[in-house]
This record gives sequence, C-alpha cells and structure tokens, in this order.
Amino acid sequence: MTQGYIYKITNPKGAIYIGSTNNINRRKLDYKYLRCSKQIKIFRSLKKYGFDNHNFEVITICDLKDIYFYENYYGLVYNVLESKNLNLKLPKSDDRFISISKETRIKIGLAHKGKIISEEQKTSMRLNLKKWNYENGHSMLGKTPWNKGKNFLKGELNPMFGIKRSEEWKKNHSDNCKIRNKKNEFHNKSKIVLNLENGVFHFTAREAAETYNIKYSTLKGKLNGISKNNLQLKYV
Repeated sequence: MTQGYIYKITNPKGAIYIGSTNNINRRKLDYKYLRCSKQIKIFRSLKKYGFDNHNFEVITICDLKDIYFYENYYGLVYNVLESKNLNLKLPKSDDRFISISKETRIKIGLAHKGKIISEEQKTSMRLNLKKWNYENGHSMLGKTPWNKGKNFLKGELNPMFGIKRSEEWKKNHSDNCKIRNKKNEFHNKSKIVLNLENGVFHFTAREAAETYNIKYSTLKGKLNGISKNNLQLKYV
C-alpha cells in the first residue's frame, strides 16, 4: 500500500494548518526552508515565528487514494478555514466541492470585478460545461434537492399555491422557450446536438430537426433513447 500522511501544524498562537503528502520528510523540509509561498497564511506564520516554534505532527496515515478524503475530513474537524487558522482551501472529498475560506473568496471576487468576458469566451465556456456534464454527469445528479423537507414551502405557504396558468400563458411560455432571448441565447435547458459525421454543433434539437428536415418529436425520441437512434446525431 502506498501511504499518504495527514499532518497538522500549530503555530505559537494556536492557529492550525492541515495538509497532506506522500513524503512527510520532504514536506517538513519544504516548510523549514519556506518553500510554501503559495500557501500564504502558513508561509507568513513560519516566517514570523520560525519553523522550530511550530508543532508539526502526523495525525493520520492512510492509503494514498484516500488522502484527500482525510485531509478534507480533518480540515473540517479543526475548522481550518476560519480566519484565525491557516488554510486557504480544502480539497474535494466525495460529493463536497472544494472548500475555500471567506478571505480567499473575497480576494477572488475582487480580482474578477469588472472583468469583461467576450461572447466567444461565453460560448466556449458553455460548450465545455455541457460537454463535461455529458461525460461526467451533472454536478447535481443524485444530490438532495435544496427544498426537500422544507415544510415552510408546502401547501398554502408556497408563494405559487393556488396560481393557475391559462392555456394562452402555457402556449406563450412554451413558444418563448423555443426561441432565443434578448442576448441571442437559447433557453438554459436547451441541449447542444452534435453531428458525429461532420462535427457540426446545433444549439437545440429543434434547430437540428429543421436543418436535417426531421420531425422534432421523432428526433427528440432518438436523442433521448426512447427509440433507436440510427442518426449521426447525439446530445453533448
């Protein structure tokens, strides 16, 4: 078994840092000689108080494949993302996203404030995200809905309770979902269709159906696996 080490560093003021490595001796030398400038809070602490005035201890030895799980676990146990402690972030563990301290989130926000993204970049980001979701599954797949068990939204307490939509409203809503919005973008639930033969993308199934003169409902059935897909078209 290749071993991984979860370690804890405590400075003279009691501030804690949790980290992980597969080479504990090399990691100690990195901290001793301040080769950790990207970990700014622990770097400043080591520079201020000196390595010898920090308590460095291994708290868990585990299989290397489980190293991020335990780093995340002990990071949460010791609450290392609090401003008084020394971590800026924790790694992803299972279905948890990377945890980032409030201080770091503010810095990231300020760094991106006023940044303008071109339409080309937006399109590229949207295509890459849809491709990732198609290959890896949507990030919310299998997750508990945010409103599950929220009794304050049930029955008459729900702001939509008793509201009925007319047939005219339903038709208009349906039509609006099929056209581009003011930013010239399709509805956010539209899926991109790829032609495997020539590599051409179509932003919606309806657009693809019109391009290849296929009945929309027929194409949707093939793309969703309801009927046999003998076309060179698929969702991405």
